[in-house]
Amino acid sequence: MGSESPDVWPRTAEISFGNTEVTKHEFYECFEHDSNESDSIFDAVSRLPGRAICVFRIGFKTVNDHIEFLNKFSAKESVVISGKEVKIRVRDRSVNLVRVRIQHFKFDDDLSLLNKRLREYGVISRIFWDTYQDRSLLRWNGIKTGIVNVDMEIHKSIPSYITFGSYKEPIMVSYAGQMHTCRMCDSPIHVLANCPKQPRSLTNPSTISKGPIGTRSYSSVLLTNRDPVRITVRKPQETGPIGGGQMPIAPTVDADTFP
Repeated sequence: MGSESPDVWPRTAEISFGNTEVTKHEFYECFEHDSNESDSIFDAVSRLPGRAICVFRIGFKTVNDHIEFLNKFSAKESVVISGKEVKIRVRDRSVNLVRVRIQHFKFDDDLSLLNKRLREYGVISRIFWDTYQDRSLLRWNGIKTGIVNVDMEIHKSIPSYITFGSYKEPIMVSYAGQMHTCRMCDSPIHVLANCPKQPRSLTNPSTISKGPIGTRSYSSVLLTNRDPVRITVRKPQETGPIGGGQMPIAPTVDADTFP
């Protein structure tokens, strides 16, 4: 117990109901009404405060109660509460699950391919499409956002970019506490722009000013493409009665020609 992560809660699960408010009576009707047990299988039930969505945390009396509950409800995406279908998400808190987000996954690709690829980094609990959930735009609710969510217990750090299957370009992976890595070589000590495996023509500053227009720096284009600077010499000014002659004025640059 003492060596467990603070995020690990033994014999505990959490149920999210999204934007739907659920009372304790509705919770009981949904999750315990059909139970054959004479006593409640729950050791503790609490509605988590300060959340934008409705989340209940449940503590179970025994490990078996915990496992049986997860087997029954963890795969469900919705339940019926007071005659209405409500989307739910059940999370096992007895393991340290991390939400991993996969960016720009093809809409028609099989998620099992991603499941197979990520298993080398840990144990996957759940993999599913991220969808819009917006009260102000109800018609979009349930539409894919292009992001795949993976709840998993990470045993090995996942790089910021991974490749697999038909993907020629790396796809971006992110999660809380991730060590950011180079897109080309997975090194955690530099980014793509400083990667030694990059072609020298893309990383050597000395080659930038020698390329065609569009690849040179702004200063080199400015110096080689501007018109000649015109020099204007003003006439000497007449001095007043006290002076003893004429005072020459140094040449000045015409402001109209200065870039």
